[in-house]
Amino acid sequence: MMFELFKRSLTAALMLLFFIVIFFYGNNTIIILTIYTFTVLAFYEWLYMHAKSIIKVLLFSLILFVIHYLNIFNMYFISLSSITFWIFLLSFMFFNPDRLKNILRKNHTLIGFVICTSFFIHLLNLYPSTNIFESENNLLDNKIYFLMLIFFISSIDISAYIFGKFFGKYKIVPNISPNKTTEGYLGAYISTLLLFFVFFYVNQMIWTMTDLFFLNIFILLAFSGDLFISFVKRVHKIKDTSNILPGHGGLLDRLDSYLPSLPLYYIWFML
Repeated sequence: MMFELFKRSLTAALMLLFFIVIFFYGNNTIIILTIYTFTVLAFYEWLYMHAKSIIKVLLFSLILFVIHYLNIFNMYFISLSSITFWIFLLSFMFFNPDRLKNILRKNHTLIGFVICTSFFIHLLNLYPSTNIFESENNLLDNKIYFLMLIFFISSIDISAYIFGKFFGKYKIVPNISPNKTTEGYLGAYISTLLLFFVFFYVNQMIWTMTDLFFLNIFILLAFSGDLFISFVKRVHKIKDTSNILPGHGGLLDRLDSYLPSLPLYYIWFML
């Protein structure tokens, strides 16, 4: 258990260090290329859970390139549509899992395309805007939003694991992920709430009750994203989405909490 905790903590720390180095020593182009790379790898892992198709990966990469240079996206609409899509998936996961299994088997590529494209657009446009998706994104000026996102997700992931392992007794959804417990979720919630107050204080940011409302929904979506990828892996009877992170799993295994929470995070801070 301690070795597993060490691996999870080390992975989170390395990802955080990676982005800190980029934000403080890189440039805007490097950030954009990193987002491209992460998105394509995530889609690659999603496809390979179901069927191998390098052609679809290449086509997806081309579509991302086109999306990046188009100027026709309303971010408010995209964010709301993404959240609605996730509510649809998560509602079936909790209340009608058999139906979701059929939906995933029949629409695996389409669902992965929507999920990964939403992830790409929101990250590439993670800066206060006038709701128009622009090709010239000055992401470096808003690195604090990236770091806050990573801090929150890392807190949820690591805290849920620690509290679940040491104090976990009551399973939340054993048919989806037998390791997720009520104690783990409550531990993640309390830890992330404290981190929220500390982060806002250190960066001299003023929080409101609206922020607390968004934080509650954010934590729930992040936790549900972890469950969703676990559900998909159980449908395809695999342990990890890949072995791109040696001894720890795939990139999609580490991005699962970001996928449904990112659209809400965008509405929370960017709009």
